[in-house]
Amino acid sequence: MYTTYTDRIHTLDVIRGLCLLGILVINVFGFLLPMPYIDLYAWYSGSPFELVAYENIAIYIQGSIYPLFAMLFGYGVAMQYVKATANGTSFYAFAPRRFTILLVIGLLHGILLWWGDILFAYAICAFVLLAFIRLKPIALLVSAIVINGIWQLCALVFLGYWTYG
Repeated sequence: MYTTYTDRIHTLDVIRGLCLLGILVINVFGFLLPMPYIDLYAWYSGSPFELVAYENIAIYIQGSIYPLFAMLFGYGVAMQYVKATANGTSFYAFAPRRFTILLVIGLLHGILLWWGDILFAYAICAFVLLAFIRLKPIALLVSAIVINGIWQLCALVFLGYWTYG
């Protein structure tokens, strides 16, 4: 059975727009700096107001906008998968091409325009997502626990090496 999904979820579009606005607010600091590798705490330590403004933006905007935007990206990919499955189309026929285009755009943007590009990382994560998108929920949960456990173990080993050398 062929089903068409032409209705957009306007709430998701609004949330994406708010996320992009938040990302713009976050990146304004980076646009203002003379070079990309300056410690913002050292740069904005001239007045307490600047430091408090930076900390509030880092905590309340960056700490929530980036994860929300990443979740929306994953949700969008999942919606494409569901739509392709419902239409009888192979998701794997078009998704790698789209992710490759995203990867190239992100790479060019990061090299030519701005060092703070995130599209390249999203494309890499999207390719990893291809391996997990068909798994059952319990397999996804087990995979997430294992991957997180490996990540935490690596962090502890690195922290131990860094602390005790």
